[in-house]
Amino acid sequence: MFFKMMPAAFFSLVFGFVLGSIPGLNENLHWNLWYIVPISGLLFGCAMGGLQFAYCFRVNQRITGGIIACLVIAVLLGYGAVDYGIYRSTTIILEGHEEIPDGEYKLSELITFWQYMKINLGGTTVKSSTGGTIEMGSIGATISYIADLIGAAAGGFCILLVCRDKYPFCEKCERYKRREKKYEVKLAFDEQKMDEIFERMNKLIAAGVYTDLTAYCRQLASDHNDRKGDIKINIDQRYCSSCLEGTILGIVHRKSGGKWQELKDLKFWFTSQPGEHVPLG
Repeated sequence: MFFKMMPAAFFSLVFGFVLGSIPGLNENLHWNLWYIVPISGLLFGCAMGGLQFAYCFRVNQRITGGIIACLVIAVLLGYGAVDYGIYRSTTIILEGHEEIPDGEYKLSELITFWQYMKINLGGTTVKSSTGGTIEMGSIGATISYIADLIGAAAGGFCILLVCRDKYPFCEKCERYKRREKKYEVKLAFDEQKMDEIFERMNKLIAAGVYTDLTAYCRQLASDHNDRKGDIKINIDQRYCSSCLEGTILGIVHRKSGGKWQELKDLKFWFTSQPGEHVPLG
């Protein structure tokens, strides 16, 4: 099972090394806000988590707790590979050294990677929110680097967790279900109308008739398409092409202060028995 995800884990290392090897870009791969908020680490972790899941989805690797743990470790190693890329790609000019002739040298020709990291963590500079730089001592540099690693791990973990919940997996056929249809229901908030919609939705889910539920979802999308509405219901209809097991996922948002906020208590999920899915004509 774990062998399927190995390329995704290996890609994390390659991706980190390549990023660290790009001049100009590698200078911004340890950007922290307020000294400890790991912006670069979070972005790296989120990007890697998304790419890792995309690969797992393609090869039908189910995202279990063990897989998430392995991939998060790969994200951490990948973020460490950023520094190795910087180390391998950095060149310096030496002048006036007693034992080494003047000239341009790769950093890797002069010191080991562990010596480089020791120097790096012995003191460094971070960018402030105003665009300037602030000198940090060894303790500050170490804390900042640990914050980067925590940010990378947190970013990867959260993306993998969200994707696992968002994309249903058919355990019988060991494959991800593909999307057949996506509906968007938009309407102005009306407590009575909302009660009616979800009362019927809950009854259909309890009855367990997949075709009745999908028909109601289509009806809702057809009847409620108010672009100015402050209630939005996103309904994702997916199915397994092998055993025809269907899944309906519904997420509800309400606009508040110009932003959409998820109403988690109204989220719904229904999975049919194998063979009940009826392909749309």
